[in-house]
Amino acid sequence: GLSAAGLAEAAADDRPAVWDYIVVGAGTGGSLCAARLAESGAEVLLIEAGGKEPDWLYNQSLAHSRTERGIAWNYPTRFPQKLTVQNDKINKKRIVAGRVVGGSSAVHGDVYDKPPATEFSIQGLSSWTADRVDNAFARIESDMTMQFLGFDSLDDIPLAHRRIIDVLSEELSLPFYPHSPSRRGTKAGLYSGWTEMRECAPPLQTPCRKVDGCNVRWNCRRSTSFFDFVRQRPESRVTVLTDSQVSRVLFDGGEAIGVELLRNGTRRPLEAFARHAVILSAGALGTPKLLMLSGIGDPLELQRLGIQVRVANREVGNNLADHLAHFTWFLLSTTATIDASNPACKSHEIYNVFFNVTTPNGGDGPLEAETRFYGGCNVERQTYDFGIEAVLLHPKSRGRVVLTSASPEVLPIEEYPPLWEEDYKTLENVIERLGNAVGLQKHEMISSVGFTLLTDIKDNAYLYQHMCCSARAAPSGTPGVLDEDLSVRGVRGLFVADASALPDLPSSHTSAAALLVGEFAAESALLLSARELPPRAAESRRSALLEEPAHFELSADLPGAKVPTVELKTMEKPLRMPIVALGTGTMAIGRVANAVSTFIRQGGMHIDTAGMYDNYLEVREGIESSGIKDQSQIVITTKVMPLGRAHVVAAVRSALEGLKMTGVDIFLLHWPGDNNEGKLLHGAPLPSCARRFEKEGVVSVSWRHCRIESYQALVEEQQAGRIQSIGVSNFAHRHLVDLEQEGLPTPAVLQMEFHPAWHEDKLVEYSLNRGTAVQGYGCLGGAVHGGRLMRADAIAKTAKRLNVSSAQVLHRWVLQKGVAIITGGSSDEHIRNNLELFHFDIIPQDMEWLDGWLPLGLDGKSYGPYPEQIL
Repeated sequence: GLSAAGLAEAAADDRPAVWDYIVVGAGTGGSLCAARLAESGAEVLLIEAGGKEPDWLYNQSLAHSRTERGIAWNYPTRFPQKLTVQNDKINKKRIVAGRVVGGSSAVHGDVYDKPPATEFSIQGLSSWTADRVDNAFARIESDMTMQFLGFDSLDDIPLAHRRIIDVLSEELSLPFYPHSPSRRGTKAGLYSGWTEMRECAPPLQTPCRKVDGCNVRWNCRRSTSFFDFVRQRPESRVTVLTDSQVSRVLFDGGEAIGVELLRNGTRRPLEAFARHAVILSAGALGTPKLLMLSGIGDPLELQRLGIQVRVANREVGNNLADHLAHFTWFLLSTTATIDASNPACKSHEIYNVFFNVTTPNGGDGPLEAETRFYGGCNVERQTYDFGIEAVLLHPKSRGRVVLTSASPEVLPIEEYPPLWEEDYKTLENVIERLGNAVGLQKHEMISSVGFTLLTDIKDNAYLYQHMCCSARAAPSGTPGVLDEDLSVRGVRGLFVADASALPDLPSSHTSAAALLVGEFAAESALLLSARELPPRAAESRRSALLEEPAHFELSADLPGAKVPTVELKTMEKPLRMPIVALGTGTMAIGRVANAVSTFIRQGGMHIDTAGMYDNYLEVREGIESSGIKDQSQIVITTKVMPLGRAHVVAAVRSALEGLKMTGVDIFLLHWPGDNNEGKLLHGAPLPSCARRFEKEGVVSVSWRHCRIESYQALVEEQQAGRIQSIGVSNFAHRHLVDLEQEGLPTPAVLQMEFHPAWHEDKLVEYSLNRGTAVQGYGCLGGAVHGGRLMRADAIAKTAKRLNVSSAQVLHRWVLQKGVAIITGGSSDEHIRNNLELFHFDIIPQDMEWLDGWLPLGLDGKSYGPYPEQIL
């Protein structure tokens, strides 16, 4: 792989942009495939849409989570039922997949358990024999860094759990294995732990076992396929190109000859060429998307999107499969006294079980179910508590990958129809088998009191994010996307090397199976001889492809080039504020880091946050994961409520600590106070600086003293060098006059809600005349007016005439009124569009018309109280 110095050297390479092989996606299968191709002496270009690994990636206490942290795709879903995804609460209806070198194993669990060696031939791939599969896994394991995490023997397991194991082993006729399912491939049985792709720190004085109450995970470094096969091999002939999104495969006749890509968020398409083959490894959702964008898919769907049909194949994107799971608790009473010091009371995963429900156990074939046991106990209730996660390994239900746009930057949708009743029933049978084995009645196996077990499962089952099979390999003469050698049907020189190629769900987690696909894809691609490329390949240059734009700025000749800035008042050196900022106030926790990272990669340099948003850590994570070289270019605005001097001082310290800054760029008073109903403080006690008074029988609160004291505190923090510029947000004219009358400095910034349904033009004029920059938020109309504004014929007609979106028209209208904007970030495409506002103008006649245009009912603010109501 290329270091930063190596990439700089490659950027000066004047050779044609031609490699022997191009691999798209530096995830689990793609990284291994690229390394195997390079081992043959071939030159390989490995293209990754995400960035390089952030510094924290290999720190398990930070990285082993299901939050995006700026390095993940967030695919939308369409579930017409209560079905969810195994994610944190805010992502229950989203698919989180890795957008970083290492792929999804960098953001999800890194469990390595092999499917049974005979499973693939049983599923119809006759050339994938058990011996071939075993030999391939032996090669993979000789190069991967792995660690067994679990109990070394039955004696290490707490007695209460040992008894459960004995009962399950006897009742289900299952052997106990004091190792993981990766030892010889998964068989029916009880296992005492997992093998995971990581390297653990050796200088532990004694082994850190789960029974000891410590967690060996935090003494380990995550070891992704990219880390072991590419990053650790600097001598490899793999050129790694990050921040580069492939938009389609290039063809010459019936042969795949290269790829078109967008680099570092730019919109100028670049091309790279392959002498032998192109291998797609963009994941179970990304690979079918690329095939469809390249004209390979359902002809009716492609024509609907205006994509030229190259190969008609209705299987592309269909047959999407995932493991189906449900979690419940078994409460087992005991005659022995339970206390918190009992080893059985430590909350952690104890062991896991693979077994069949409807077919005999034994042998090396596919398995129907996996269950994971989590231990604990309840001292008050005097029960041992077993969390049971039952996972159906071969559900019959299938979804599909839906392409909604011909733009490569629009994410596809994972769509699932209602699940088959058979799958719910089988999952119920799995839980019943376990419950019956330990002597429980059916009503004792339900986590939701008052429901039947089947109803509980239907209400709470979730997908495991082990997606596969959306570009499945199949025997000749049967429906599929790939042949057994993983080549795409209907074209030459195009292969797939990720879990989308699997013929069916594996009886295991998907990491090992994806590595196997990568191994086999490399074997097949190496058999192809070189072909003659078209003349334009010889005219292409690596230097144009590999050049890294400084600091991720958009090129000056592109729409949405450098965002203009406005100079703010400061105590010392000038501060230039970009007039387009990313607002984080309405983003759900867990999505902020990804949006911030994308915004910066697209050229944005101004982030808006606030203490009450509680997202400083995610803002910092997004900045760090963006890869920007000079973080001092990023301007951060934050805000604090006017609750008095002590509160402001504490808020400044909190911002500096949370954002990891030595000084905050822009600090604002968030509101002039609160209305009498306490809408902003949500019923919290009033600060001591607020003054209650009664007038004509009505009790009101004056915030004037709080405002003055709090603003003075901001001035003092600015004088101490901890803030560059200070300002206010949501202030009415009289609130600004109060500051002026007290002899306080004029605010450098005034934030205000601003859109066609609410624009205070006189206040804008007043502020600009005094040297205060005005910044608008809610520019699309917010939750109250946004939908109607975006759909309004007047806005739509203007957008059509300018060949832009309605959102771009609304944002440009605000900018042309002399007001900077704070935009949202619901998707990567919206973030990019929100920055592309400087290649068109709204003519004066339209500006004037839009100023006075307002449909019936579209009037007033969308956010918070009216500032004039705050005394």
